[in-house]
Amino acid sequence: MMDDIKTGKDDVSYVLVFKLSRFGINAADTLNSLQVMQDFGVNLICV
Repeated sequence: MMDDIKTGKDDVSYVLVFKLSRFGINAADTLNSLQVMQDFGVNLICV
């Protein structure tokens, strides 16, 4: 998914997760992924 965001494949605008714990392995990984997503204009939606 992160590779698709970085390359612009499929024009990803949002990532939807039902639990934030399923998004990243730990807090540092989650924050890093969120920063990359923000840099590419992708929003995270956590239900």
